[in-house]
Amino acid sequence: MHHCAGLKRRLMEKPMLSAKQKELLNILLRQQQKSTVEQYARQLNVSKRTVYSYLDLLEPELNQRGYTLLRSPGQGVEVIKGKAINEEMDEETDLFSIESRRMELVYRILLKQNKVSLDAFGDEFFISESSIRKDILAMNQLLENPSGLRFNISHKEITLSGEVNERSVCEALIQLNEGFLIGNDFHEKLAHLSALYDMQIIQAVIALVTDYIQDVKINLAEHYMTNISSVLIVLASFASAGRHIQDEDNLLDYDRIRFLPNQILAKQFLSTLTEQLNVEFSEGDAQFLVEYLVADRIQIHNFEKIMEADRVIFEKILQKMEMLIYVQFSDNEEYRNNLLLHLNAMTFRLRKGLKLKNELLKQIKREFEMLFNLTWVVLESEADALHIHISEDEVGFLVIHFQNFIDLQQRTKRILLICPQGIATSELILNRLRMVLPAFNAIETASTSKALRCNLDSIDFIVSTVDVEDIHKPVVRVSPVITDEDLRNIMSFYQQQILQPPKNERSELKLSTLKRYLHPDFIIEGEAESKEEIIMNMAELLKQAGYVKEGYAQSMLSRETVGSTDNIYQIALPHGDIKLVNKTIISFYLLKTAKKWKNHTVKLVIFFNIAENDLTISKKILDDLYCLIKSRELAEAFRQNIDQRTIQVLLGIGEYYD
Repeated sequence: MHHCAGLKRRLMEKPMLSAKQKELLNILLRQQQKSTVEQYARQLNVSKRTVYSYLDLLEPELNQRGYTLLRSPGQGVEVIKGKAINEEMDEETDLFSIESRRMELVYRILLKQNKVSLDAFGDEFFISESSIRKDILAMNQLLENPSGLRFNISHKEITLSGEVNERSVCEALIQLNEGFLIGNDFHEKLAHLSALYDMQIIQAVIALVTDYIQDVKINLAEHYMTNISSVLIVLASFASAGRHIQDEDNLLDYDRIRFLPNQILAKQFLSTLTEQLNVEFSEGDAQFLVEYLVADRIQIHNFEKIMEADRVIFEKILQKMEMLIYVQFSDNEEYRNNLLLHLNAMTFRLRKGLKLKNELLKQIKREFEMLFNLTWVVLESEADALHIHISEDEVGFLVIHFQNFIDLQQRTKRILLICPQGIATSELILNRLRMVLPAFNAIETASTSKALRCNLDSIDFIVSTVDVEDIHKPVVRVSPVITDEDLRNIMSFYQQQILQPPKNERSELKLSTLKRYLHPDFIIEGEAESKEEIIMNMAELLKQAGYVKEGYAQSMLSRETVGSTDNIYQIALPHGDIKLVNKTIISFYLLKTAKKWKNHTVKLVIFFNIAENDLTISKKILDDLYCLIKSRELAEAFRQNIDQRTIQVLLGIGEYYD
């Protein structure tokens, strides 16, 4: 042990004993049973604190004479005679005693958040105040964190000083755990932490880490395994007590989404612990774990192995997405490999039944709705081959990978809307911006204070309803009721400053690709009690006409149970299993009375029925659909008395079929 040399030097230094100290030594050598410090103090006519200091001084002397001094908290002091103890064994015994009381301090102060009386703790463990101060000094030497968290003695109490919050306390526990990880192997070291943490938590973490490492077949150094296990034990212990690390609000939503893939492995670990321990973790907990996963070299791209059969299917998925969103993943080999590894990790989770909650799913679906639907359709086309069931959360994670690649090609512009007038006003402006700007743009809202606080490097320009200063980004000022003149100014700015060179204004509704997949018999108007009835009615019509196979209705209903297909435009866009569609057709169901779908009230249901052999054209069909959905013409029709004929006119279907 690393303390061995120092201990030997101390043992060789024989201090001169005072008369009182010699008297206590003789008492100890003669006693046949446990005695309390209070009894020694009465015999010697000294204070209990003095007795503690005498015991610290006499213990090495007793050890050299072949005796062991045992201090039993709450019971007393006992000397075991005739037991020869060499210096190395003595050090282990001494360190165990010291470690026990230090762990007790950690447990009471960091885990239980209690203040500890200096005198009461000394009485309980039969040690002097100077010994406690040495313990605190030794533990403080292990603590290195930006918060300056330290153990402190003030007014006869042991407390914490510095910036005390859940993050700093977790960091302190992880650092102190390093000193408590005593044992010969991974399991023994972690089991030794049972004096601090619940053994059920420790066992769950051991199983999680060892199983995962075996599953992905990697060789990970033991110190990395013990460290990440320590982190998970601390997080799970905090979560079981209802304590969580605060998520730091210093990122815009778009940047949170962009960095989301880094959290997937962390969420996977925490999701497993949630199932085993019935505890919930926060976004802040997951972000905290991410930092340690990176530090401990546990990263998806470092160790995941892809089975050849799966790789072939992943390649098909990427090829389909390349055709749909007009990119070449092979242009960036590193990014392409990361996509393959993400698909592998996603497949691993779905096969294992590990559910990963995507906290930003709502924003992802709102900002990248078209890409989300395309990704879903492509994944669904290969789901059977991969033996998985798709989830909205996983589609959302994958969308960000695809969107990031689009960003690399500079096809996306990031726009920040600053609007302090409230949610309703922000939504109004946001909806109008989406009507006039290209679909691939990402638009986010923020208050003035948040905009000043966040890093805006990823933002291309700002639309604001108030004057803003100290923001070094192009700003377009608009009124809170955003007029047509405001929209023209935004488009003019976008064309002149962002697109370079300017482009013509957005074209009128042409929908040339969509028209090829319409039929007047499947643009109907009706009444229904529920979305289930609407879906069943349309599916039956399509089946009778030979467009879809048996089971298509159920596949659409199953999709609805996974997540919502409605949007803010009063439209739902349901779709079923691509393999059950014989021939592509886009069908419309206009509701005489608007119905609540899931998140929104819906007036029009557009069924996106794509056959597998038409998958490559689905992006163009969706382009036309979103052009229709976001059009002023449809919005105006909704404000008027929209009917079946109005929909046909908007689609230009009469002209196409005449």
